[in-house]
Amino acid sequence: MNEDRYYGSDLNKWIAENCPKTFTTINIDLLLFKRTKGILRIVESKHSSEHMGKSQFEVLKLLAWLFRLANQFQQKIQFEVYIITGDLPYNQVKITDLVKKDFMFFDDSESFKRWIMFEDA
Repeated sequence: MNEDRYYGSDLNKWIAENCPKTFTTINIDLLLFKRTKGILRIVESKHSSEHMGKSQFEVLKLLAWLFRLANQFQQKIQFEVYIITGDLPYNQVKITDLVKKDFMFFDDSESFKRWIMFEDA
């Protein structure tokens, strides 16, 4: 595996090499914000054959829990946490919604693109 891809950033690599393993460090793939729709999305992307680490999944579920609470007590911004599973050219994509505890499937890249662009929100 390419070391740069594994760590995601120089800072993540530095932490792995220089700090004790007493906490979880993860690299989030996307943070999408559409001001006009009032939606903030955290997205972790995985290839169809890629494994989600236990600690990474734990942190994403914790964020989803916090966002679920925030969504109940305010209406200005909708907070969302997703895991996207798919491969280029993204003609088959599974999206796991950790806040609503639901799934979506896209069978073509154009539908997936509309979702990414908040057009279906």
